[in-house]
Amino acid sequence: MPQASAYTADMFGDLSSELARLEAQAQACFRLERPVYQSLGLLRECDVLDVGCGSGGPASLLMKEGCRVTGVDRDASYTTEVPPGMRRFTADAANLPFKTASFDFAYSRLAFQHLPNPVAAAEEMTRVTRPDGRVVIVDADHSCRSVFPPLHSVTKATSRWIERAQKIGANAEIGPALPGILATVGLRDIRVDVVQVDTTHLSKRTFADILLAPMLSTIANKDSGTLEQWVANPAAYAFAPLFIVSGRVPYP
Repeated sequence: MPQASAYTADMFGDLSSELARLEAQAQACFRLERPVYQSLGLLRECDVLDVGCGSGGPASLLMKEGCRVTGVDRDASYTTEVPPGMRRFTADAANLPFKTASFDFAYSRLAFQHLPNPVAAAEEMTRVTRPDGRVVIVDADHSCRSVFPPLHSVTKATSRWIERAQKIGANAEIGPALPGILATVGLRDIRVDVVQVDTTHLSKRTFADILLAPMLSTIANKDSGTLEQWVANPAAYAFAPLFIVSGRVPYP
C-alpha cells in the first residue's frame, strides 16, 4: 500500500508558486550542500536515483555536475515539470520500480520527514543501489530551527507542522534519526554532515521566503507584517540545520 505523505505540492495554495519556491530553495541551498556531495563522490558521471524528486530542482543541479538522474515521486502533480533529460516515475518510496543494484547512488532530499515508514523507503533505496554505492538522505529537524528575535507566529506554525506530521506517523524532526535508520537497513561507513543554513549565507529575505513564509501560510493570524519587520531588522538572525546522512552499501 502506498505511504501517505505529510506534504503535497498544493498544500500551500497555488501549485506554480510552490514549485517556484522549491526551485529557489534548491538553488539557494545547493552551494552549501555541494562540498559534502563532492566529498562523497556524488558530483560526477554516475547513475543517481532521486527519491521524492518533486519537480526536479535538486536533480537538475546534480545533472549539471554530470550525474544521470532518475527521479521518483508519488505525487503526479510534478510530472510535466521535471528537467529535460531526467527520467521520472510516479511510484512509492517503499516500492521502487527498479531492479536490484541499478544505481551508483540513491539520494533523497527533504522527503523522509514526510514518510510514515522511512525505514521501508531506506530499505528500498539500499536494494536498488549497487554494492559499494551510497545512500544519501538530506533532511531537517524543524524543532531546531531558530529565529531571533523570536516570532510567535513562526513558533506556532512550526509546532503545527510537527503535530500534523505526527498525526500520520511522519516525523518533521527526523534529521537526528537518520543515522539510526541507515544502520537499521544494514548500511556501512555511516557519515553525518550538518550544514548550517542561516542568514549569514542567505539573505533574510530569501530565508523568509523559502523557509518561513510557507509554514506561516498554514495558520490564521500569520502576522505577515511582523515577518516583514523581522526581514528589515539589521539585528535579526535565523538558522536551520540540514542533516546530510549517508551510508555505503556492503558487498553481499
